[in-house]
Amino acid sequence: MSIRIRWALCAALACGGALSAHAQRPATKPQAKPIRKSAPTPGVRAALPPAWSVAFAPDSNRLAIGGYRTVTVWSVNEGTRTAEWNVGKDAVRAMAFSPDGKLLAVGGGAPGADGVLLLLDARTGQMVRSIPAHEDTVEAVAFAGDILLSAGDDERVVLTEVSTGRKVGSLTEHVGRCLAVAVPLRTSEGSGGAIFATGGDDKMVKIWDAELRRVVVNFDQSGGSVWAVAPFPQPGRFAAAGGDGAVRLFQVRADRPGGGDGDEMSATTKPETGLEIKAMLRKGEPAPRTGRLTATLSGHSGPVYAVAVSRNGNWIASGGADRKVVVWNGNGGRVREHAEATSDIWGLAISPNSRWLAASSRDGRVRVYDLADGTLSREFPPPPKGAKP
Repeated sequence: MSIRIRWALCAALACGGALSAHAQRPATKPQAKPIRKSAPTPGVRAALPPAWSVAFAPDSNRLAIGGYRTVTVWSVNEGTRTAEWNVGKDAVRAMAFSPDGKLLAVGGGAPGADGVLLLLDARTGQMVRSIPAHEDTVEAVAFAGDILLSAGDDERVVLTEVSTGRKVGSLTEHVGRCLAVAVPLRTSEGSGGAIFATGGDDKMVKIWDAELRRVVVNFDQSGGSVWAVAPFPQPGRFAAAGGDGAVRLFQVRADRPGGGDGDEMSATTKPETGLEIKAMLRKGEPAPRTGRLTATLSGHSGPVYAVAVSRNGNWIASGGADRKVVVWNGNGGRVREHAEATSDIWGLAISPNSRWLAASSRDGRVRVYDLADGTLSREFPPPPKGAKP
């Protein structure tokens, strides 16, 4: 295992072409076609289009599900569908609510043709803004204040100003598709300050200086594509889902005298003095950071496509091609697994109150688990009466 720390002294280099990126798309996570609906038979589960993505609203009750050209919203407490909105041109592969719950960012698109990035009114589903940010499928979205970060198969991470729709950055450090983006819930100077994380087909997790938009740490431990990245409530800590079947936990901190949040400084780290750091900032270079792999979680028999961390830091959840959802404690200890899905797990979300875990599957269903006792509390859409689980 090695951690390569890079200092970006110039603008990020352009990545390879979109054709080569799509040639690398693994067969284990294809762009599934919609399934024609027919009248359901009593007691028999109808075939459904895949459920690609899930996102909880800040109230921890509304759950948005991304399907084929649609977003449906369900009440977890009542178990009822409250809205259905037609959006996009293909699969809704990524969603995120704004911190105030007023907006829902939706990403998707037609593979190899175009990318769709929309801002919806989270109450009515009306489109607030269509953002022409990507030329291929949008795989991940995340809010950072008034900035929306989106990762796409066109090998770019784009930063868009939410209030105006203006593109303020286009990052091209990943070689191949950009599949994941995560923004810390909290920051601290000792744990890297203002940063965000991305992941992609190049098997890398990249940590960026959020203000200068330069890569400051590269994590290269994954043996497969990095499909998802999630932040912990602890500053500078991230979890990453790997195509090699592992979930990895990382810690980022400031590389300066005093270390960060009680962590011992690396023996290979040479701290800069305060004067040297100030000089670097005057030159427009990012402040030095370092990072380390803190744990590797092995509980899946295939690629891990999704990872989520609870806001109280007590729970980690992962899911993937083996159809399982594995729940871990905050330190990476395995707690339980869920195997109700009949196909790949493509999306995970934990409610802001850290109570519910929602898992979306290629079988077209989203299952909601109670994290405290592990019970399956809801299934959306609800199964027909008399249907076997």
